[in-house]
Amino acid sequence: PVFSFGVLPRFSLKTRPFIGPTSTCAELAFLMANQGQVEHGSLVFDPFVGTASLLVASSYFGAFCVGMDRDYCLLHSKVHKPKARKKDLFLNFKHYGLEKPEIICGDNAFPPWVHREMVDAVICDPPYGVRAGARRTGSRKAHQGKKANDVEIWKYGKKHVPSSIPYPVEDVMADLLDVAAEYLVVVFNDG
Repeated sequence: PVFSFGVLPRFSLKTRPFIGPTSTCAELAFLMANQGQVEHGSLVFDPFVGTASLLVASSYFGAFCVGMDRDYCLLHSKVHKPKARKKDLFLNFKHYGLEKPEIICGDNAFPPWVHREMVDAVICDPPYGVRAGARRTGSRKAHQGKKANDVEIWKYGKKHVPSSIPYPVEDVMADLLDVAAEYLVVVFNDG
């Protein structure tokens, strides 16, 4: 579809069934998708997907979207009371009649895929510690005194609590640039 500013009220955060404290507003999300030259058939990756605001805009343009976040609770709707109606990022795509993205629970510091060019755009709003402190997977031994992550993952019949450590903003940006260098498709024009 062709973008016009008339669609922005429809995608306003006020109309979304699932948002978080750091959800990106529709205006910025559509601007970022436009800067990423997202179009029908593009493969778009958001390595810090959160509530998927950027993928909603990319999906509007017809992209196949992939998001990754290390926050297991957010991705699996473990942030609500047990008896509350389940809300997750997929509810936003259903609400707008958009294709659901593929979502991976993973860490941008340790990308889970084979190193090759495969995505047309990397669009993200990385954590920079203002409203959401950045964390990455790692050993707490070097960071004694930090609060343990209380997510419980059952694997092979055993409980596993993934460890996390602070993720300095300079490391976030360096890893993001590494992801872009490894996975973005490079197109050369002969003209």
